[in-house]
This record gives sequence, structure tokens and C-alpha cells, in this order.
Amino acid sequence: MTESRLLSRTLVLFIVATLVMPTVAAHGANTFSFIMRSEVVQPNSAQVLQNDTLVFYNTADYNRSVLLDADGDGMEEFACIAGPSNSLNTSDECYLWLDPTNWSAGNYEIRIISNGTLWNTIPISIQLDNHTEVLPPDGFVFEPEQQEAQKEGLERFFLSAAIILAGAAALVRISRNKSGDE
Repeated sequence: MTESRLLSRTLVLFIVATLVMPTVAAHGANTFSFIMRSEVVQPNSAQVLQNDTLVFYNTADYNRSVLLDADGDGMEEFACIAGPSNSLNTSDECYLWLDPTNWSAGNYEIRIISNGTLWNTIPISIQLDNHTEVLPPDGFVFEPEQQEAQKEGLERFFLSAAIILAGAAALVRISRNKSGDE
């Protein structure tokens, strides 16, 4: 098999694979940042999703402890010391990944200790990281207008697929003709 035929077949395979791939609605994990300034924390509250990462940046010239007792039992599930502000390394930062296996949806309060005393609190609300299907529920019937719009969407999809496949076939034909001329 010549190199051009192999390339053509590979191209056709990729095009067909792309057309038959299922689609999914999802998002990546986000990072939510808090800046611990000398007088205030910005922002002073947050609504985040499970799987997000919280980052606490200390801009003061002294240590601050970031604490979180998630279940109210007196034991900190998260404790981190953010050192004095230093742009050369990350010792002035604390990271908390909201692993869905460890953090359930709900309201929590992050405490920040400065010089041995409670300096500030940050209420956070953790939401479930739900990935739902984009299909209608079983038994759902579209109204006639919605059915027409759905048919038009399918017709556009198949027209696009036909154009892509025709282009791929043309490329294969051209590459075969070129290999036959050589």
C-alpha cells in the first residue's frame, strides 16, 4: 500500500470517527482565589462547585492560618499556614481542592487566624458538581414547533456529514489518481 493511500484512508477514518462521536455537556474544575490583604479578604464569600480549588494568597508580612472544620467536631479537616508575602515562591499561598469524595454540598465557614487570634471568616457554599444528560426525560413529548426545529437540526447535521464525506471521497480519489500517475 502506498503512503498516499494510507494517508487517505487514515484521513477518512478520522472524519468518520469525528462524525460518530457522542457529545457531552461538562466543564473543567475551576480555581477560586482569595486575597488576604492587610485589612480585608477579597472576596469575602464564595459559591463554588465540588472539584474546584480554593487558593488563598497572603499579602501581609506575617503568617496566617487558614482553617476549616467541615463537620463541626472541633477537628480541622483543612489547615494550612500561608507564610509572609513572598513573590519568589508559593509559601504565602494555601490550596484547598474540594474533592467530591470528601466535600459534600453545603455551607461552610473558613476561619483565618492571624497572630494567634481569629482575624476573618469566609462563608463558602459548595454546590454539587452534577453532570446531567442533555436528553429530555423519558415520556417527554415535544410540541409540534419543537419537533420541526429538531427535524431541521437533524437535516443540517446530515447535510454537513454528507458534505464532509463527499470532500473526503474527493481527496481519496485525487490521491489515488496521483499515485496511479507515478
